[in-house]
Amino acid sequence: MALTAAVLLAAVLAARRFLVVTVEGISMTPTLRPGDRLLARRISGAAVERGAIVVMRPDGHRGYYLKRVAAVAGDPVPEGIPATGATVPPRTVVLRGDNAHHSLDSRVWGCVPVDRIVAVTVRALA
Repeated sequence: MALTAAVLLAAVLAARRFLVVTVEGISMTPTLRPGDRLLARRISGAAVERGAIVVMRPDGHRGYYLKRVAAVAGDPVPEGIPATGATVPPRTVVLRGDNAHHSLDSRVWGCVPVDRIVAVTVRALA
Protein backbone atom coordinates (compact mmCIF):
# COMPACT_ATOMS: atom_id res chain seq x y z
CA MET A 1 0.00 0.00 0.00
CA ALA A 2 2.82 2.42 0.86
CA LEU A 3 4.55 1.60 -2.44
CA THR A 4 1.35 2.34 -4.38
CA ALA A 5 0.97 5.69 -2.60
CA ALA A 6 4.62 6.55 -3.31
CA VAL A 7 4.25 5.70 -7.01
CA LEU A 8 1.05 7.74 -7.24
CA LEU A 9 2.69 10.71 -5.53
CA ALA A 10 5.69 10.49 -7.86
CA ALA A 11 3.37 10.43 -10.89
CA VAL A 12 1.47 13.51 -9.67
CA LEU A 13 4.71 15.41 -9.01
CA ALA A 14 6.10 14.45 -12.43
CA ALA A 15 2.92 15.67 -14.15
CA ARG A 16 3.29 19.04 -12.44
CA ARG A 17 6.92 19.33 -13.54
CA PHE A 18 6.80 17.76 -17.03
CA LEU A 19 4.58 17.85 -20.09
CA VAL A 20 4.44 15.36 -22.98
CA VAL A 21 3.75 17.09 -26.30
CA THR A 22 2.92 15.48 -29.64
CA VAL A 23 4.01 17.45 -32.71
CA GLU A 24 1.21 18.45 -35.09
CA GLY A 25 1.86 20.28 -38.32
CA ILE A 26 5.05 20.99 -40.23
CA SER A 27 6.24 24.30 -38.78
CA MET A 28 9.25 22.67 -37.06
CA THR A 29 10.36 20.38 -39.91
CA PRO A 30 12.95 19.07 -40.56
CA THR A 31 13.87 19.12 -36.84
CA LEU A 32 10.52 17.78 -35.65
CA ARG A 33 7.96 15.87 -37.67
CA PRO A 34 4.22 15.36 -37.15
CA GLY A 35 3.67 12.59 -34.63
CA ASP A 36 7.01 13.10 -32.80
CA ARG A 37 6.52 13.07 -29.05
CA LEU A 38 8.61 15.30 -26.80
CA LEU A 39 9.20 15.55 -23.09
CA ALA A 40 9.15 19.17 -21.94
CA ARG A 41 10.01 20.58 -18.52
CA ARG A 42 7.64 23.24 -17.20
CA ILE A 43 9.53 26.47 -16.52
CA SER A 44 9.17 30.14 -15.89
CA GLY A 45 9.40 31.82 -19.29
CA ALA A 46 12.17 34.06 -18.03
CA ALA A 47 14.50 31.05 -17.97
CA VAL A 48 14.54 30.40 -21.74
CA GLU A 49 17.73 30.50 -23.78
CA ARG A 50 18.35 31.31 -27.42
CA GLY A 51 18.15 28.16 -29.55
CA ALA A 52 15.84 26.25 -27.18
CA ILE A 53 12.66 24.68 -28.50
CA VAL A 54 9.84 25.83 -26.27
CA VAL A 55 6.17 25.09 -25.71
CA MET A 56 4.17 28.30 -25.96
CA ARG A 57 0.52 29.03 -25.30
CA PRO A 58 -0.65 31.70 -27.72
CA ASP A 59 -2.71 34.59 -26.40
CA GLY A 60 -6.40 33.86 -26.59
CA HIS A 61 -5.94 30.40 -28.13
CA ARG A 62 -6.30 26.87 -26.83
CA GLY A 63 -3.50 24.36 -27.19
CA TYR A 64 0.22 24.88 -27.56
CA TYR A 65 2.76 25.83 -30.20
CA LEU A 66 6.31 24.44 -30.46
CA LYS A 67 8.81 27.06 -31.62
CA ARG A 68 12.53 27.80 -31.42
CA VAL A 69 13.77 30.82 -29.47
CA ALA A 70 15.50 32.94 -32.11
CA ALA A 71 16.30 35.94 -29.90
CA VAL A 72 15.96 36.92 -26.24
CA ALA A 73 15.59 40.30 -24.53
CA GLY A 74 18.43 42.63 -25.47
CA ASP A 75 19.33 40.78 -28.69
CA PRO A 76 18.98 42.59 -32.02
CA VAL A 77 15.54 42.05 -33.53
CA PRO A 78 15.94 39.54 -36.40
CA GLU A 79 15.03 40.70 -39.88
CA GLY A 80 11.38 40.27 -40.77
CA ILE A 81 10.08 40.58 -37.20
CA PRO A 82 7.68 43.47 -36.54
CA ALA A 83 9.07 45.43 -33.59
CA THR A 84 9.20 49.02 -32.42
CA GLY A 85 12.90 49.07 -31.53
CA ALA A 86 16.22 47.66 -32.67
CA THR A 87 16.48 45.19 -29.79
CA VAL A 88 14.11 42.61 -28.34
CA PRO A 89 12.27 44.30 -25.45
CA PRO A 90 12.60 43.10 -21.83
CA ARG A 91 10.54 40.04 -20.85
CA THR A 92 9.93 39.08 -24.49
CA VAL A 93 11.47 36.66 -26.99
CA VAL A 94 11.38 36.09 -30.72
CA LEU A 95 10.02 32.65 -31.66
CA ARG A 96 10.48 31.02 -35.08
CA GLY A 97 9.48 27.74 -36.63
CA ASP A 98 12.32 25.79 -38.26
CA ASN A 99 10.26 25.59 -41.47
CA ALA A 100 10.38 29.23 -42.54
CA HIS A 101 7.81 28.75 -45.32
CA HIS A 102 5.13 27.08 -43.18
CA SER A 103 5.24 28.56 -39.70
CA LEU A 104 3.01 30.91 -37.77
CA ASP A 105 5.55 32.63 -35.49
CA SER A 106 7.06 35.99 -34.50
CA ARG A 107 7.08 37.11 -38.11
CA VAL A 108 3.30 37.47 -37.57
CA TRP A 109 3.08 37.84 -33.77
CA GLY A 110 6.09 40.10 -33.20
CA CYS A 111 7.95 39.73 -29.90
CA VAL A 112 6.23 37.26 -27.57
CA PRO A 113 5.92 37.86 -23.79
CA VAL A 114 7.92 35.25 -21.85
CA ASP A 115 4.94 34.53 -19.61
CA ARG A 116 3.34 32.67 -22.54
CA ILE A 117 6.15 30.09 -22.51
CA VAL A 118 5.10 27.13 -20.41
CA ALA A 119 7.89 24.60 -20.99
CA VAL A 120 11.21 23.90 -22.69
CA THR A 121 11.71 20.62 -24.52
CA VAL A 122 14.09 18.16 -22.89
CA ARG A 123 14.19 15.24 -25.32
CA ALA A 124 12.29 13.19 -27.87
CA LEU A 125 10.36 10.16 -26.65
CA ALA A 126 10.45 6.86 -28.50
